[in-house]
Amino acid sequence: MGIPLLWIEWSMGRFGGQFGHHSAPGMLKELGKQRWLKYFGIFGIFTNLAIMSYYAYIESWTLGYAWHSISGTFSGMDMHQVSSYFDSYLGTGTGTIINFSEQAILFFLITLALNIWVLSRGVNKGIEMAAKIGMPLLFIFAILLTVRALTLDAGENGAINNASVGLNFLWYPNFDSLYNPKVWLAAAGQVFFTLSVGMGCIQCYAAYLKKNDDIALNSLAAGFTNEFVEIVLGASIIVPIAVSYLGLDWIQANVGFEMGFRTMPTLFQNWGPILATIAGLSWFGLLFFAGVTSSLAMGQPVMAFMEDSFKIKRGASS
Repeated sequence: MGIPLLWIEWSMGRFGGQFGHHSAPGMLKELGKQRWLKYFGIFGIFTNLAIMSYYAYIESWTLGYAWHSISGTFSGMDMHQVSSYFDSYLGTGTGTIINFSEQAILFFLITLALNIWVLSRGVNKGIEMAAKIGMPLLFIFAILLTVRALTLDAGENGAINNASVGLNFLWYPNFDSLYNPKVWLAAAGQVFFTLSVGMGCIQCYAAYLKKNDDIALNSLAAGFTNEFVEIVLGASIIVPIAVSYLGLDWIQANVGFEMGFRTMPTLFQNWGPILATIAGLSWFGLLFFAGVTSSLAMGQPVMAFMEDSFKIKRGASS
């Protein structure tokens, strides 16, 4: 599902870029030769804007927790204390009113300002520069954590299982699940989310390609690299480490999105203060750079639309 969609969107983007369009409305107008088609492309603008609005806030959690990992905030805390700290970090809610904590607001403003600053500098000096810095750091952080996770043995630093138990839980084939429609729906959702297809991001980036650039090879390389990081490296970190210390039954009962904030800081403390700091910085730094590169991809179509359709300069549109 993901590969043909990537080919389609890269093709649309390269085609639209030849006419000076870098966002979905202009591309659809040129693709169909009907002016009214451009109004369907508006979904490629508002979808990105809506997702980026909350995505930047989640990014700010990872930035805040990277700082707290360096400053040793989680040192000596047990899992319940770390979980309670996460609640206090986000703030308390009463009914429909949420009282955000001051530090959550501070890190959100820093994250939002960073996104806007990078976008305001344009594709070459902004987004490309951020990718050249963020992507290598992301891989370094991921590899460090993967190596540490895969070398965990039962009895080491309080571990009760080998890391291989967690890997077997993730990768041992269960062919009966192929008959479950929920598995296919989950896979489709993962493809759309992680590859950012159907949103207008891919077309926007592909619009900057030259006419004869190889879109088949480039899209395959981008897609496989993205999935390798998210599935292979990602699956080699959080679940193997958690299973090593908490057991498989606990993981099956508690695995979820917030586990990265409520559980991982506690598990890193088993490795001693220095390694715990490095692991915390690597884990939340990895998530932060992964999030930033995604939010920049969502912000770029909005910026390009403002520039192409309304001739608003880059700095003003940011």
